Amino acid sequence: MPAVEAQAVGAVVVVSRVSSLPEVVGESGIFIDDPESVDSIRSSLEKALSLKKAERIAHIKAGKENARRFDWSVSARKILAILKSV
Repeated sequence: MPAVEAQAVGAVVVVSRVSSLPEVVGESGIFIDDPESVDSIRSSLEKALSLKKAERIAHIKAGKENARRFDWSVSARKILAILKSV
């Protein structure tokens, strides 16, 4: 959940395209295409650091919207409903 926590507080996240991170971050993050490549990591970090103000604001807004999908109280209500139904 570190990527979502970072988005919730307004950070632009840079994550790998492997594992579940693309599903978690959606289109709101900047992706490292090859996490085993130093050049790929560097390129993604440079992209994040060189965002223009409007692009940075758009990433922050999208990240905060994405983070709302992981609200604990909503998750708890859904789990409780499932448990009651079984």
